[in-house]
Amino acid sequence: MGISQTIFIRCFRGSGWCDLDGVRHLVSEQSLLVIPAHCPHAYGASEKEPWSIEWFHAVGTGLPDYLKRLGVSRRSPILSLRSGAWSSSLFAEALLSLEAGFTDAYLLHAAQVLGHLLSRLIVQQKQSIQDATSVAARIEKVAAYLHENQAQLLRVDDLATIAGFSASHFASLFLKHTGHPPMDYLIRTRIERACRLLNQTALSIKEIASMVGYQDPYYFSRLFKKVTAYSPKNYRVTRRG
Repeated sequence: MGISQTIFIRCFRGSGWCDLDGVRHLVSEQSLLVIPAHCPHAYGASEKEPWSIEWFHAVGTGLPDYLKRLGVSRRSPILSLRSGAWSSSLFAEALLSLEAGFTDAYLLHAAQVLGHLLSRLIVQQKQSIQDATSVAARIEKVAAYLHENQAQLLRVDDLATIAGFSASHFASLFLKHTGHPPMDYLIRTRIERACRLLNQTALSIKEIASMVGYQDPYYFSRLFKKVTAYSPKNYRVTRRG
């Protein structure tokens, strides 16, 4: 039937595993394993990279709410910890209190500190998610701007200003979220539009080049072939049969 306490195991180095309700869950570095009370389980360190952990047991009527807010359950017992979310100093404070003695005062202090640790974890995880959402929204805003203004002369510095980041930080974030550097992404949006115009219109290659932001049709043709493996003329012939 498992034990009567909820077990919290924070893996800060290496890896391990936990068998819960017949399912094996892998515990990686910088993650929190939560084993609910009365749940049959087994856990251990990885043979190749044995884990280093901090752990504690807890009971209380407020625990179900903590677990709900953390988003952990019997089916999903592992929480990936975002940078700075876990406070080892609070854990150490609770541990020192327990090591000082099991009197009511020390137990109360340890319980309050661990409650603070979990509350802080909930807030930090939520804030990290909100920050990530905000970054994604700003990158998507720039991507949309690129699509709408692809024929304009655009620079990374200008795009970074729109996103509200420094140029270097913006370039790194844009690559992470889209899989392409900003200027490479712009080129691809221009070539995609050029492909549609070649398919759907009788416009000349020079006219299409100008419409997607290239005044030099020869440069446009070289870039088009580099991206699609076809010259604009051959692309049009191939697609139209």
